[in-house]
Amino acid sequence: MKRTSQILIVLALTVWLAASARASQTLVFAEHVMADAGRLTLLSLAAPDQTLSPELKQALAAVTVGVSPNLGRSLTLHGSRVKSLVKQANLGPEVSVLLPEQVVVERQTQVLSSQRLGQLYIEEVNQRLGQRAREADIRDLEPGRDLLLPAGRLTTQVRLIGVEGEPVGRVPAAVDVYVDGHKEAQTRVSAVVDLYDQVVVAVRPLLGRHVIGPDDVELRRVNLAEVGGNFLTNPRDAVGLRTRVAVGPGQALDLRRLEQAPLIRPGDVVTMIFNAEGLKVSAKGKAEQTGYAGGRIRLSNLSTKREVWGKVLDSGTVVVEF
Repeated sequence: MKRTSQILIVLALTVWLAASARASQTLVFAEHVMADAGRLTLLSLAAPDQTLSPELKQALAAVTVGVSPNLGRSLTLHGSRVKSLVKQANLGPEVSVLLPEQVVVERQTQVLSSQRLGQLYIEEVNQRLGQRAREADIRDLEPGRDLLLPAGRLTTQVRLIGVEGEPVGRVPAAVDVYVDGHKEAQTRVSAVVDLYDQVVVAVRPLLGRHVIGPDDVELRRVNLAEVGGNFLTNPRDAVGLRTRVAVGPGQALDLRRLEQAPLIRPGDVVTMIFNAEGLKVSAKGKAEQTGYAGGRIRLSNLSTKREVWGKVLDSGTVVVEF
């Protein structure tokens, strides 16, 4: 009988301890919450530094509080509002609840700084230039403003606008910003790209309709942003061309302002060279067309009066075709 009484006392003590353990579970709500986008629940408002049972978490997650505020905004919930929502959860008397006077909810965010946007732009320009990036200077960078974005995995894509070849001059770009694969923002960045190269320039003033000679030009390192895209890089390519307009000393030769100079005009008497089976024969002929260096021209053989075609070698020589 004595032993039975001892067993009953032990069982009663065990039940009391278990009930005390259940009654001692405390739920604390935070005063300030950083929430993800989407649905807010009571579980979202619970303080993070506490241990909750799976059953309690499930009960809290079942009660909707509202929707997370937009980026840069906050949502304030008074303690009385939270208290009424806790009653809906039916937590039971074994859970004691500690409520602040109010709960302030904000969205979890991250910032993509204007400095980082500028770095992304420079990386894209340098990648486009390749090894030529060493000959470039990027200045007057306009990176825009900082971007406030949702928390998550951040990726970007930089697209240079209106650039087909090398980026030179004022180069705008669009930066697409993605968070967890979803496009969240687009912004514009621009800068001036100064790219330097050896370019053919005039040594002295050249008048319009001047036929360029070897002593008229030289190579000089210039900023391509000030030249345009129709420049020459080999002085030999300029020799024999004619200026359409005047060119100042030190000015780069623009192919759009140059033209082929005619070496032969209709009626000119030239030397025709015939090459056949190792033999070289020459004769006089009269040009029937205007001839340019390397171009084909129709001539009349002065001896035979026969019409022939040839390739212009220089101002007085044509190589006749067979």
